[in-house]
Parts: sequence; structure tokens; C-alpha cells
Amino acid sequence: MGSKGRLVWKILPMLMKSKLMRLIAQTITRFTIESTSESKIGNHIFILSSANPRLDMRIKTYATKEPETLKWIDGLEQGSVLWDIGANIGLYSLYAAKSRQCKVVAFEPSVFCLEFLARNIWMNDLQNLISIVPNPLSNETKINLLTLSSREWGESSNSFGTKLNQDGVEIHQSLDYQVLGMTLDHMITKLGLQKPNHIKIDVDGIEPIILSGGTNLLKDVDSVSIEVPTYSGANVEVSDILIGAGLTLEHQLGNQIWRRNPA
Repeated sequence: MGSKGRLVWKILPMLMKSKLMRLIAQTITRFTIESTSESKIGNHIFILSSANPRLDMRIKTYATKEPETLKWIDGLEQGSVLWDIGANIGLYSLYAAKSRQCKVVAFEPSVFCLEFLARNIWMNDLQNLISIVPNPLSNETKINLLTLSSREWGESSNSFGTKLNQDGVEIHQSLDYQVLGMTLDHMITKLGLQKPNHIKIDVDGIEPIILSGGTNLLKDVDSVSIEVPTYSGANVEVSDILIGAGLTLEHQLGNQIWRRNPA
């Protein structure tokens, strides 16, 4: 950092002591948070928060980043129940609710995603179809450390109960805090959530851990869309759990799609 940069960082704290400067900063932040863009997928138009480049990128790649996930959602039964684990800002929750009238439970623990998840649900008038669970999932119900790799709005690549990412490499920690995590099975037996017909799971690394906490629930699920971690052994762990639940691998280009064969 040059001398000018160091000077700015020395001056900023002094400027922020001014009521006027704090008001200006608050106004700019609020104006930025309120920024929105439109995105169209098929016949459906979505209004989405676009408060920073990361959120804007997610909007621009909405229809192209995971076409197999959108196609999978297109095949869900009208009005079925979807659990979106690792919902981030809710793009796939929104699509499932608007295009298939799915009842969606969106699991997202990151404080840097939750506000925009809630805003996106509200701006698209889907509050009656999408519920938010702001807690991580794991293989046991307990308080543990949630590690965030970034403090940027709309960030991802976080982990709960471990500091390893989807490649098995330690996350470059930006922020962490203790939070209550629960198992998939306890979401039904302890909280009384409606059982899902379908599950989408994309949490950047602990997918096998989460699945292992839902061995009873998974026996009743019709299909699972999952992004399998790339660390050694993850694919076998996922396969063993889902095969044990009676599911069959149908598609593995990009995210894996697992389905229950008709009896």
C-alpha cells in the first residue's frame, strides 16, 4: 500500500466520527443494498438483489451456470416439497417456487447471504412458498464453528465443524463464529418440518457429513441433486449413503442426480 493509501486509512476512522460522514456512509450502504436487476429464465422473470459484483455475476450466470440443476427442477412435481441445502441467495429456491410452485425450505447459515436470500424471496412475492432455515446442517445436532471464507455479500465456500473446503484444503478464514447445527433427521423429528420429496445440496465440501445425518429421511426422498466434493473418497462416501437409501445415480455431468426407481 502506498503512502496515499495509508493516509486514507488513517483519515477514515476520524471522518467516521463525524455524524455527517456516518450518515453519508449509511446512505450509500443502504442505496447499494437496494440495487436490483432482472433475470429471465424461460417464461419467468425474477427481480434479484445486485448490490455488488459477486451478486451481479450470480444473476448474469443464473441460466447458464448449472443448466442440469434447472432441468432437474423442471421435472419436479407441481407443489412438491424441496429442501435447498446451501441456498446462498436463493436462485434455485426461487426458480422451483415460481416455475413448479414447490414448497421450498432454504437452508443458508451465512450472515452475508441471508439478507439477500430474504430480499429475493420478498421481491418475488414468494414468502408463502419459501421458508428460510438459518442454521447449518451436519451429522449431529450441536453447536460448532461456522467458518466463512469471505465477508463479501453473496459469498460461498464456507464450512461447518471443519475448516476444509470441497478440495480437502483448509479454508482461508475470513470470519468464524459458533452456531447451532442440526441433522436432516432432526429437522423432521425435533422441528416437525414437512418431509421433502426432493433435496438439492451444494455446500462446498461437507455434503457427505450432512447426508450421514439424514439416513432415515433419505429413505423417503424421491430424488437428490448434489454437488459432490472433489477431495479423495468423497464420491464413494456420497454413493454409499445414497445407494443405501435406495436411490440410483441417473446423471453425473456437473452435479449428480439420484432418483428412486418406481416400486
